[in-house]
Amino acid sequence: MNDPIILDSGPLGLATHPKGNERAEALKQWIDQRFAEGRRVIIPAIVDYEVRRELILARLLPALGRLDLLCRTLEFVKLSPEALQHAAELWANVRHQGRSTADRHALDGDCILAAQVIELNKPDAIVVTDNATHIARFVRADTWENII
Repeated sequence: MNDPIILDSGPLGLATHPKGNERAEALKQWIDQRFAEGRRVIIPAIVDYEVRRELILARLLPALGRLDLLCRTLEFVKLSPEALQHAAELWANVRHQGRSTADRHALDGDCILAAQVIELNKPDAIVVTDNATHIARFVRADTWENII
């Protein structure tokens, strides 16, 4: 299995801890193993934004350094105007279905993340997330522990 792996903000944030707990260390090893296997490990721009803003707010400079390193080492996907337009459509569609993923006035990063994944045009891509329920409405998603 060589599905592209897309990191969501929960796992990426955990991976930025320079000295994390046991779970953070296991996740870092998991990312390193997938990368060493030649898997595409992708950081979408919206996820970088979500993690980066929190690290800046908390003034966690070592974690910001780790985030910068991950963005240089792994594959970084910029946010295109087309992805934003697609995200707006996804957002409206789930609202019409009564299955929103965030407050009506929220930016709703889940829709933007899903649109970025869809724009990759890789149907086998999987989002590594702590909240598979919301993301899986649009694209494949699971926790990192379930993805080998």
